[in-house]
Amino acid sequence: MEEGSNTRFTPGSLENAYQQALDKTSIVAITDAQGRITYVNDKFCEISEYAREELIGKNHNILKSGYHDRDFYKDLWGTIKKGEVWMGQIKNKTKHGGSYWVQTTIVPMMGEDNQPLQYLSFRIDITAQKMSEEKLEKSWKQLNILAENFPNGSVSLIDPELNLLLTGGAGYDAVDFAPEDVIGKTLDSVLSPQTYAYIKEHLPRILRGETITHEIYARNRHYMNTYKPVYDEGGVLYGFVMVVIDVSESKKASLILKRNNELFAIGEELAQIGSWNVNASTREIIFSSNTLRLLGQDPCRTNRSFEEVFQWIHPDDRHSLTDGFREIVSQKILEFPEFRVIKPDGEERVFKSLCKKDLSSNDDEIHVFGVLKDITDRKKKELELLESKEILSNIADSIPGLVMKYVEYGKEEAKIQYVSKGAEMLWEVPKEKILLDVSIVWNKVHQDDLPGFLKSFSKARSTQTVWNCEFRIVMDDGRVKWVNAIGTPKKVQGQGVLWDILALDVSARKLAEENIEKNLRLVTFQNTQLLDFCNIVSHNLRSPLVNMSMLIGFIEESEDESERMEYVAKLKPVIEGLNETFEELVESIQIQQDNEVKSEYIDVEECLRKIISGFEGQIAHSNALIEADFSQVPVLYYPPKYLSSILHNLISNALKYHSPNRRLKVKIKMSRLSHKVLLTITDNGLGIDLKKHQNNLFKIRKVFHRHPDAKGFGLYITKAQVDAMKGRIWAESIPDKGSTFFVEFNNQ
Repeated sequence: MEEGSNTRFTPGSLENAYQQALDKTSIVAITDAQGRITYVNDKFCEISEYAREELIGKNHNILKSGYHDRDFYKDLWGTIKKGEVWMGQIKNKTKHGGSYWVQTTIVPMMGEDNQPLQYLSFRIDITAQKMSEEKLEKSWKQLNILAENFPNGSVSLIDPELNLLLTGGAGYDAVDFAPEDVIGKTLDSVLSPQTYAYIKEHLPRILRGETITHEIYARNRHYMNTYKPVYDEGGVLYGFVMVVIDVSESKKASLILKRNNELFAIGEELAQIGSWNVNASTREIIFSSNTLRLLGQDPCRTNRSFEEVFQWIHPDDRHSLTDGFREIVSQKILEFPEFRVIKPDGEERVFKSLCKKDLSSNDDEIHVFGVLKDITDRKKKELELLESKEILSNIADSIPGLVMKYVEYGKEEAKIQYVSKGAEMLWEVPKEKILLDVSIVWNKVHQDDLPGFLKSFSKARSTQTVWNCEFRIVMDDGRVKWVNAIGTPKKVQGQGVLWDILALDVSARKLAEENIEKNLRLVTFQNTQLLDFCNIVSHNLRSPLVNMSMLIGFIEESEDESERMEYVAKLKPVIEGLNETFEELVESIQIQQDNEVKSEYIDVEECLRKIISGFEGQIAHSNALIEADFSQVPVLYYPPKYLSSILHNLISNALKYHSPNRRLKVKIKMSRLSHKVLLTITDNGLGIDLKKHQNNLFKIRKVFHRHPDAKGFGLYITKAQVDAMKGRIWAESIPDKGSTFFVEFNNQ
């Protein structure tokens, strides 16, 4: 064929051209009527990773990936066997275990009998397309999960034509329609006209890649809407996301904060105080407007530098003020020393400031905030008051105790006018130090007595009645003195409350009173211990003796020597347990000479084993099954005597009141609950009618079943021991079903 001439093909050359075109563009295979491969082209071998000789003569099953079910292949073969063309997508497996997708067309080649002679298949590799589809589907699922679980609002995906593709979130709980009701609709049918108009107006900016945020008010709530464009992997604009967050609570909090700031400013002005905040890192001070008015400065400029403020301070006070600020930053003090300020007009004023370091700020910045008060007028009146008073110091100094006159200007402001020489002997502090700081007197009050001291002092001040209080003071070396103080308050017009106080050392009298009271408590406690001991002995020894009696009876009745020896072996631990119980009880009453029962760490399982050994006879007689679970609490911190008695009494009751209609089962368990331990003992015995006996369950000599050994002491003693250790005991029970006793141990 020459260039420029008309193209002409012979039938043979045309067929060859078709073959070449197919081999270059498609994955081609030919199979016979039974499905055996008779031909594959190079692209088939390339994608399947098989050599041509490995495929020829094989069935297409060699390529099955397991992705498609039997019905899929049944439909395929049913179609082509009828002589019809089949088209579809198939996932195949490569020789080395990989997989690939092909768009497949299978054409039956029919014979003269109108039956398929062979099948010609054309395939196109669509693996990349399928992977993109799977990735897109996964992205949609993830986006759908995000939308469904979005808290405090909603998230939506919208296409450029403003159709709602996906939406969800907790915000739909506040409206009367669900996300599925609006998906697929246009925004103008879903949003308010105002919001839709805003989106319509700003859509060009959003589609250009801008992120836009605005606030709306709807359904009595404030919302913050954010619009952000979304692109596919190729960078083509897909649409945009609309995120709606309910900001009603933060909006409300902002309004409250603004109102509180306004109220605070009014309060400052009424109280004639000011506030300030120092950033020690930036050396910047922020003042309230009223603070600047008190200092005689421009109230509109609230932010000032260290250097500027330093110039306002009296030159003689600058050093002490600087040292005071360092002490505050190191958290050693919370109050500035009094300092003077020179106002722009030359007037000198005295100020006092209380402050606090902001511990919530980060480590990079140190903030200190406080309040400021002008005390110039108060200082003048204080000096006048001190100068006008005549103190009978010689008489007061002759009294062996503290005589003090001081004036209170408020709950935290006071000044001593006079203190006697006797205060040095009682408080063991030089008189000069007490005069300088009245807190030295009060700071020595014992911490346990301080609440009552302050309460009585405050009451006397408010009612203007005589203050009479006995309290302890603690010396520097730890010694304690008892003091009896009498004070008379008197309101002085415009000057606060003037106090005349006399305090005497009454330690000797208090010591004598304490010794008498201690001896009385000791006698009372010993009597209680003796009664408790008698009750425990009479109750806890009864069961071992009953077991001994039963085992001896078994020995006497048995004619089998080996059986008798078995009973004798069981008798020994009962006797040992009885002896051990008696020795522990005797030892406990001897060593406890005070009202504190000593606790120890107890191996609970070992403790139970000793108790169970004392019940061998009753357990054998009733064929009882006892299960215990101490896995959570293998060790208990408790008085051993009390724990043994509690377990003994509750297990004894379970054995004693078992049902004759079923085998007795007792379950014992200890569980940990924070700083407490809960003991539960459950049985399937006779049970107790709690409706009838609830109020008498733990009272002495109260019994709930007819039994020869029922004395009404066990539960009474158990509750007394639990109560003594500040614990709790209670029960749940159903007649003829069984009972569960609960014991709660504290401080574990």
